[in-house]
Formats: sequence, structure tokens, C-alpha cells
Amino acid sequence: MKKKATALIIVTIIVLSTLTSSFAYLTLSNQPDEKTQPSPTSTVTPSPSPPSATPNQENKPSTSFQPKPTPHTSTSLPYPIPSPTPNTVSDSSYPEGGEVLLPLGVFGIISPNNQTYDTSALFLNVSANTLAPIAKDASLSYSLDGGPRIPIALELKQSTKIQASISSSVALPPLANGSHIIVLYGDFPSVSKRGKVTVYFDIEAV
Repeated sequence: MKKKATALIIVTIIVLSTLTSSFAYLTLSNQPDEKTQPSPTSTVTPSPSPPSATPNQENKPSTSFQPKPTPHTSTSLPYPIPSPTPNTVSDSSYPEGGEVLLPLGVFGIISPNNQTYDTSALFLNVSANTLAPIAKDASLSYSLDGGPRIPIALELKQSTKIQASISSSVALPPLANGSHIIVLYGDFPSVSKRGKVTVYFDIEAV
């Protein structure tokens, strides 16, 4: 009996020793390895942004260089230039005489005439007699004492189916005493004709 009790005690001690060793091993195995532990994450602190501009600085105008726009000096036009009017055609291209339309008609100055007038208030009276299609497309203008050409508003009168006349009466500006010159220009584009009529006169107003 003593031998059995002694053997049972020895077996108990061996079992307890084994359990104690196993518990110690499990405890050690659960401890984190210092070599494999991740290093603590470093936190980057953002640098503070510069302070925003004060209201006084925001209202200040910018001092940066701003180039001034160059004025447009081009003479090109975005549309076609219309055909020349009587006021833009050179004087030399108008042959002298109101018979440029012969045998289709004539045009000219009715008054003033080549004479002396005792008044400074005169009217320019003009007329043209020609075929109706020519008269409808005609244009007249005048120049007084070398001044710019002034268009004349015309009145068209058709006498027959093929014949017509154009006429007008224009009040001239007050004229000083002395010699004067008036030139009547006629343009007839339907027959590609143009001409001029020149009258010299004098004023001797009292």
C-alpha cells in the first residue's frame, strides 16, 4: 500500500509539473516580441498657413504692370467698299459739256448763266432730257467755287414711254460780290457716261 501511495504521489507531481510548464510556455508565447512590434506611427503636424490678407490689403489695387491696349490703326474694312459716287470720282474723268449723252439726250445748267447778277441770292436750276432708263439711274451733283460736291435731289418726269426728264432747283448760299464758278456733274451709269457743265458768273449786289 505504501508503494502504491508513493507511486501515485510521484505521478501527480509529474502531471502538475507538466501542466505548470505548459502554462508557462503559453504565457510566454502570448507576449509580443519586441523586435517584431511595429514602430509607432509618426504624426506629421502641418505647418500653419500664412495669415490671410486683411481687408485693407484686399481693397488695395494691384500694382502689377498692366499693358495699355494699342489703338486700332488698321484701315481695312470688314465689308466691300461701294462703287464711287459722283463726289469721289476725280474731276478729270468728267469731260466738259452737257452733250455727253448725244444722241440719247443732254443735261445742263439752266441758271445761273455766264452773266453778272445784282443779287447775292441765287438758285441753281438743272435739268436733263434723255431715255427713261437712263434718267432713272442718273445722279447729279454740283460744286460752288471749288468746294466739295453736293448731291442734288432730282425730280423725275416721264414724258413718253421711252423719254423722261429730270430737274431740280437748289438755293445757293449767300454769295459775296465778285466772280464765282459753279460746276454741275452728271453720272449716267446705265450707259457708262459722265460729264460736267461749268458756268462762270459775277455778283455785284448793291
